[in-house]
Amino acid sequence: MRIKTVVVIPDMQIPYHDLTAINNLIEFVSDFDPDHLVNVGDDVDSPETARWNKGYATEYAGTLQEGFDQARMIHAAFRDAIGDKPYFVSRSNHGDRTAAYIKRYAPALSGLRSLDLAALVGYKELGIHYKTEPFLVAPDWVCAHGDEGSLSPIAGRTAGLLAAKWGVSVVCGHSHRAGIQPTSYGFGGVVHRTVYGMEVGHMMSMKAAHYLKGGHGNWQQAFGILYVHGVRVTPVLIPIHSDGSFVVEGVQYGL
Repeated sequence: MRIKTVVVIPDMQIPYHDLTAINNLIEFVSDFDPDHLVNVGDDVDSPETARWNKGYATEYAGTLQEGFDQARMIHAAFRDAIGDKPYFVSRSNHGDRTAAYIKRYAPALSGLRSLDLAALVGYKELGIHYKTEPFLVAPDWVCAHGDEGSLSPIAGRTAGLLAAKWGVSVVCGHSHRAGIQPTSYGFGGVVHRTVYGMEVGHMMSMKAAHYLKGGHGNWQQAFGILYVHGVRVTPVLIPIHSDGSFVVEGVQYGL
């Protein structure tokens, strides 16, 4: 039986993204040729519509469309890399920002299709499936953004709590941490079932995260791969080095 693969893209937070790391991942996707490509959301940051920027310079910067346009170009590059295979993007709290802003401050505009995130980023034109609810990506594996439950400072724990709650393995983003946390169930010396929580890190430029005190956060750049062999799924995290490079199955990208 052929092993299928799913590549999971972490939060990119465009326009605060690490373009070097993203370009290396695009090259990898093209070479690796996975069966599915999944983005956990927060592909766009949309700081202009953040509630804490209300009334400040960022709200009036006039750069919101520029961020969406950058996201469209990057998604188009991923689409070219994977060809006509399925490509999914999860809803996320940052992706929800523009709709929330319109609902609160300009509700008369909320019905305009052109202001929907899928239209603003161009998911439909790129053949990307935008998922507004958690969705299956492999047998007993669900992709969610990660804000559906409690945020933990321990890498893997945010996803692990969702997995324990839902009874299925969960891959998510949101925390910007990279970790895998398993929970096993059994009795009498026999493990009957193990569910995994997998957080795939981020691809944001730390230098662009100007809101971090001292320019530091307990975050890790990474991405994920799910190896699917029938009903068996093996989760693998790929750490990304500070120069944007990484190694997968003995092949180095970025250097």
